[in-house]
This record gives sequence, structure tokens and C-alpha cells, in this order.
Amino acid sequence: MPQVLIAFLVFLLGASMVSAQSPASVQLHPKPHEGYEIKGDKLYFRHGQAGLIMELATPEKIAQYYHERGSEVGNPFAKLGGELGNATIFLLTLVNRTNSNLTFTPRYVLAKIKSDAYFALDYTVLLDIIDSPDKSLGKLLEKSIYHSPELLDPGKIVTKFLVFPELPKKFDELKVEFDYMYFGNFEIKTNFYFTTK
Repeated sequence: MPQVLIAFLVFLLGASMVSAQSPASVQLHPKPHEGYEIKGDKLYFRHGQAGLIMELATPEKIAQYYHERGSEVGNPFAKLGGELGNATIFLLTLVNRTNSNLTFTPRYVLAKIKSDAYFALDYTVLLDIIDSPDKSLGKLLEKSIYHSPELLDPGKIVTKFLVFPELPKKFDELKVEFDYMYFGNFEIKTNFYFTTK
């Protein structure tokens, strides 16, 4: 009997460690809404020749992102723990096929659950990570996370992670509000909706 209890406790400990290492601790699915299209698990927003593509970054997609860029780091967010260990992470691609610049400021993106708002990670939080003993990991994260205003030249496409703090375990709908994003001189304010169902 004690061996069964020990085996059960080991199983529970292992399961809790696995769940604590998944940044996509809440499975989100795009919710249909006016203003964007959904293809698979991706949201597509377009304004003329510019736009964005947004999807939940699962641990597998995170590892694939770094692998496609020549790194075998896997999923560095799960390894960091702290504020990033259970963060809610999106993979965001900005597309600028216009003749003018696209400006994106991640600090003005909010994730909202009812009246609770969560800000995207900014440079001050990222500084603590970059100053860690593993300088190469810090530099890799600095290049792959939207943390400061981004100016996208004409004809450019950029894909990085948009990182929010850990969200509550139970909720039905998440609204991601984009503000202060400029396609040329045109300011874009748009919302994307995700559901846990």
C-alpha cells in the first residue's frame, strides 16, 4: 500500500511540474468577430497592404520558432520561471507591404478579462532577464519579444512574441485590445477575441 501511495505522489508531482512549465496554461481559441478573419488557430487583420497575424504560442510553436531561426533552445520561457514561466504568449507577425512605415507599441496592447486588464511585457521587465547570468539567452529573448516600440520599414515582415503575465485559470473570453498602432498616418484600434471553450 505505501508503494502505491508513493507512486501516486510521484505522479502528482510530475504532473504539476509539467503544467507549471507550459506558458500556454490556458488553451485559447480565436473567436469569430467583425474586423478580422480566422484561419485555423490564427487571426488575420488587414488594412490595405499592411496587417497582422496573431496566434497563441504553444510550447511546441515556441520551440519551432527558435528552431527555424537556428537555435535549439526549445522553449526558454518555461525554463525561466518567475514572471515568464507561466506567461500567456502570442506569436504576432506584423506585415508591412505599404510605402510607409508601420509603428507598433506593445505597451499599448491590453489583454482583458471582463474588467481586469493585463499589460504586455515591456523593456523594464525584460531588463531583469537580460541581466541574468546567461547572456546569450537574454539576447535571444530580447530579439524575439516585442518589448519596445517597433518601427517596421516598407516591405518588411517581423514575427516575435507578445508576452502577457499569467492569466487566471478560469475565464470564458479574452479580449486583446490593440491601440496606438500606425499603418502610415492611419491609427489602428482593433480588438481580437479568444475563448477558452
